[in-house]
Amino acid sequence: MPLIVCALLGFAQDARAQGLAPELQVDLAIAALERAILAEDNGEILDRIDVLRELAPVLAGGELLYFEAAALAEQGEIDEAEHALTRFLSEVGQQSASYDEALSLMLDLSDLRAELATLDRGVAAHERHDYDEARRLLAPLSAKGHAEAQYRIGMMDYYGLGGSAGVRAAERLYRLAAEQGHARAQASLAALYYNQEDGLLDDDQVAHWYRLSAEQGDPMGQMGMGYAYFEGLGVPQSYEQAVQWYRRAAENGDVQGQLAMGSMYEEGLGVAIDLAEARRWYRMAADQGTYFAEEALVRLGQ
Repeated sequence: MPLIVCALLGFAQDARAQGLAPELQVDLAIAALERAILAEDNGEILDRIDVLRELAPVLAGGELLYFEAAALAEQGEIDEAEHALTRFLSEVGQQSASYDEALSLMLDLSDLRAELATLDRGVAAHERHDYDEARRLLAPLSAKGHAEAQYRIGMMDYYGLGGSAGVRAAERLYRLAAEQGHARAQASLAALYYNQEDGLLDDDQVAHWYRLSAEQGDPMGQMGMGYAYFEGLGVPQSYEQAVQWYRRAAENGDVQGQLAMGSMYEEGLGVAIDLAEARRWYRMAADQGTYFAEEALVRLGQ
């Protein structure tokens, strides 16, 4: 690999493989870290710091600790961020140009910890169906951009709970959370379009958001992706693809996915007819107390 390519890509490991001098390896790793910082790529920042520490253990402290803390904080790893920041303030302190930013970050982490504690209480209130309390606790966090709070408030808006604002309000909050990568919000947003709620209709949006959710392993998203392929919503119609996504949902314990798999094997859609396999999936769904699965088992003679 040419040296210029190695430097541009920031692969310090490749530099070692090239037999470059240790000092040059460190220089390349520092350059890669600087590029990651400029790009605000937190995962890459942490990876580059690990490489630097391997190349030059003496660099384990100092300014690296601040950049590590900032990256960890952005990823929501509060305990690890506070640990790195405490070390930074202790070891470097006011000698660093990042001292003021470090103090500000420490305060931000303290606020974030308090917000996450409130989020936990709000989610607990939502789970016990105390929707007024859930909205009181979660609405301010939703306004601050917490994806889980946005999703929960959106869900209450959709179902008319605790001062509902309706489907359009739910769509807005689901989208805000979905754009932050919240898998269940992505699936819920897709479902709004799938069900044509309040005039919302966009097949491409159905497939887009279900796929993002499904690829994160969310059973609702996987089931939704199966629906999309079954009906050809925003994707080419394919029973074979539908079966693949239904299977993932079913294997994740989703009762609708298990019912769908039973039906696909019973009817021979995307798979060969196999009544024994249909019974197996229906039985899984029946074990979760689903009447339709019990009815299917009776129809197939158990």
